[in-house]
Amino acid sequence: RNKSKLGHLFVKRKWKKIRSLLNTRAGINQVTATDSMGQNALGRVLFYDPPVDIVGKILDIEPLLSLKADQYGLLAIHIACFKGASSEVINLLVQHDCGASTRALDVGGNCALHLLVENIVDPKACRQIEPQKSKGASSHDDLSMPSEIHSSDSACTEMTMTQSAFNDRIKVVELLCDVAPEMVCHSNTKGMTPIDMLQEIKAEHKESKWERAEIVYQLLSKISIRLYKDAKILCEMRGRQSNVSSNNSVPSMVDSYGSSISSGFAHTTTAEDRMQCSHFGE
Repeated sequence: RNKSKLGHLFVKRKWKKIRSLLNTRAGINQVTATDSMGQNALGRVLFYDPPVDIVGKILDIEPLLSLKADQYGLLAIHIACFKGASSEVINLLVQHDCGASTRALDVGGNCALHLLVENIVDPKACRQIEPQKSKGASSHDDLSMPSEIHSSDSACTEMTMTQSAFNDRIKVVELLCDVAPEMVCHSNTKGMTPIDMLQEIKAEHKESKWERAEIVYQLLSKISIRLYKDAKILCEMRGRQSNVSSNNSVPSMVDSYGSSISSGFAHTTTAEDRMQCSHFGE
């Protein structure tokens, strides 16, 4: 029973008791344990909208948990975005690993932004998905992410989210796009970018009020356009520098702009590249 105590407290959202348990040897041992499906305490607690200090305490105990994936390739930030964790919690996760997890992909090729879009589009369906016991599990200490997370079909036709909750989701969108803007144009294994997902839901519900999906779509579209313009400028700069190099036998300095420029403009532009062309303006 003691083995599953932390998991039971997560389910019941007994945050005061969880704080106390995390200060004990037993609690620390449960945090560092991983179940048979590869999920850890950080991933499990994020199903239950935890206070930011609980997440911080778990990371203090085991800092590497934010970059440990379960068998579905899901990191803590994937679960946090899908389940609608607060912007405070997601900001903590991003800052903790210097944004590395924002570019991580699950087995379906989804980044955190894909799953955040799913939550914004249909938060009610996301809330209904709970951790499941893995095969042969006998307690909440052996929970795993359901595979339905990648194929959640919902008949919901209303934006079941309060205005304050939506405003908080927008903060998360802006955070993820600020840290890893190139993921706006990243396609998952189904060939869908976060923008594509928003377009699809708008097309399916033309008669419904999906204004908030439209707001996020416009936000991501502006970022996509900016990335394209930045990459286009860099390619033009590269072309001009190549001409100078070939005509004057001067070594090209193109590599100083990064080696990621290719035909896939928005997919490959790095933060360093964008800094190089920022003075050109839009």
